Amino acid sequence: MTGGCLSAEQPTAMTEVTPSLAADTSSSLPRGWTSNDAMMVFFQIAGLIDTNALNPLPVAESVRNSIDHLLSSIDPYAEYLSPDEYQQWMAARKESYAGVGMDLRERTGRGGVICIPYPDSPALAAGIREGDLLLEVDGEPVGNLRAREVALMIRGQPHSEVTLTFQRQGLPPTSVPIRRTPQRSRTVSLHNIEGTPALRIFAFEPSTPSEILDALNRSLSGSVLLIDISGNQGGDLYAAIDAARMFLDEEQEIVTVEGRKGQRVWRTENPGVLRDTSVRILVDRHTASAAEVFAAALLGNSRARLFGEPTYGKGLTQHVFSLTDGGALILTDGHLLGPSGLEWNRIGLPVSGSASDLLTEITE
Repeated sequence: MTGGCLSAEQPTAMTEVTPSLAADTSSSLPRGWTSNDAMMVFFQIAGLIDTNALNPLPVAESVRNSIDHLLSSIDPYAEYLSPDEYQQWMAARKESYAGVGMDLRERTGRGGVICIPYPDSPALAAGIREGDLLLEVDGEPVGNLRAREVALMIRGQPHSEVTLTFQRQGLPPTSVPIRRTPQRSRTVSLHNIEGTPALRIFAFEPSTPSEILDALNRSLSGSVLLIDISGNQGGDLYAAIDAARMFLDEEQEIVTVEGRKGQRVWRTENPGVLRDTSVRILVDRHTASAAEVFAAALLGNSRARLFGEPTYGKGLTQHVFSLTDGGALILTDGHLLGPSGLEWNRIGLPVSGSASDLLTEITE
């Protein structure tokens, strides 16, 4: 089960991935599948096209087109990965990589991908800013590609060069060469803003909860903690749940996942080690999915207030199913709700004030 982001550097967020990454479907087909009249008609038409059409497509291409059309019609986050694509996707999650330090987000309903560069990254140094529209990678248009595909184009050998063409609203396109560098493996950094500890969480991965504890054990001082998850597109749902546990008291609701087979509620069992720390959370329009789970858990239990901009609004989970051909199907299978039924899908989480209001509050 995944909770939401897709990194241009380490494509995860179809991710928001569960400990068992893929469910094996090789031994079961939908009940009644072989006797379903509609499916039989589909296969009959496919066979007639293959044997009689004047300009038939190769069977594999016809099947892929049909699958892609079906998935896009029912689920904007669903995707079929061919065996090669699935292997690349899996490798990207396990291996070290070199890139430009940038996440990508697909523009819902309009096509294209939006840039979200990390702080102190090669992409940011080259002039790319959050919200810029990525047009080309090394001269190849990317407007009709999925973010996962664009991410693989951007990655490459350490210290090699990639040219990105992007456009900022109201300005002409700009092309910049960027040297790929090995990217961080850590998901957390800690610094101070006017004497207040500021914890930046770039993404939620299995290591994130322990990274949070390590950072705060070294440097936490004072009674207020600022957590910055702006630009955080999510990641591992369970990592977000475990991170939220640290800030909550015992027997508090974290998140509910509703699916076709019912619902599951995650609650804390014991008091969290950071339950007495006063928390402010900075979010923006790119804060999504598992990051929203974390923010909603603290907001819904009155443990934190949110500042910045209303969040993206992705309250859905995806699961990765392995297929008999060696490929995989990524499919939305759950609806996320915060404490007391807090809803944010398509509407985002509300904020108490702007980023400037937050700075004013912590410096007073």
